[in-house]
Amino acid sequence: MSSSTNGRCGGPHDPIRRLRYDESPALMEKARGRSPRVRNRGAGTAAIPWLGPGHSGRRFVILALIAFLIVSGALYLVFREWRAWYRARAAYGASQVAPAIDAFAELNPPDLSPREWRDAVARTHELLVTVTASNLLGLTEMRELRGELQRAAARAQDQPATAVGELAAVWDDMAERGEFLMKDTRSFDHDRHPRPTILPSYGKDRVAPGLDPLDSLAPPGVDPARWREAVARTRELVLEVTRSRLISTIRMMELRKEINEAVDRARAHPASAVGELAAVWDRLDRAGRMLYPDRKAAIGQLARPEIFPPR
Repeated sequence: MSSSTNGRCGGPHDPIRRLRYDESPALMEKARGRSPRVRNRGAGTAAIPWLGPGHSGRRFVILALIAFLIVSGALYLVFREWRAWYRARAAYGASQVAPAIDAFAELNPPDLSPREWRDAVARTHELLVTVTASNLLGLTEMRELRGELQRAAARAQDQPATAVGELAAVWDDMAERGEFLMKDTRSFDHDRHPRPTILPSYGKDRVAPGLDPLDSLAPPGVDPARWREAVARTRELVLEVTRSRLISTIRMMELRKEINEAVDRARAHPASAVGELAAVWDRLDRAGRMLYPDRKAAIGQLARPEIFPPR
């Protein structure tokens, strides 16, 4: 027998009424006893705890988006300013600094073909363009570098025999300021800016000359010929060690400092000259063992001078 609901809810075939989310605040109000029907009940009725008003996530998203846009805009303005300043410095280096070396191309150093010399000057020009475009130097430093190049060119024009040394000094200074700019990071065996072969190496130009004051020194009780031979052998060892590709310019600068300090002590106390030179030899020998896996093939048969005390 079917039953009729007369249009009212609650019949057996009526759908179950679902709880709507927008009704939850009203239910909470009733649970806290704000409804008169709930207040009229006894005190033993437990109330559902009030969770407080909700917060919309839309406001947080909008504020986060605004903050992101502000920060992004500020970073973009800073980057645009830095990029403009960087391009200005790079343009200044390419147009004002690097061309200062071109005056060397007009010289004719003795014992060199014009082709080799012009190639060395062109390579130096390319090196200067790389250095000035590397963001390593500011405008003030680039102006100072341009002045140094102009003075070097003037000295070479007055004495063409010094042109090779002046150009080598430019390469030495650039290596000390940023050797990594000369290296090809993609290959260990290749250089981005190979040093011209007509120029002396950094070791020959900056490190080995530190021993020159010892040539005129006369340690007491030592035969002058044997002393000069010991100094010459030590100089050869310096050149062999600094010839390795594994030694950096920074390490060669440290070797030069060590040699200068040893020479100063030897000149101040000539009786200690043999021991100071022997200490330099031993340090170079240890450096050579680390830089060359096959020491005999790389360093050769340079025997330790006999006047040195035993290790």
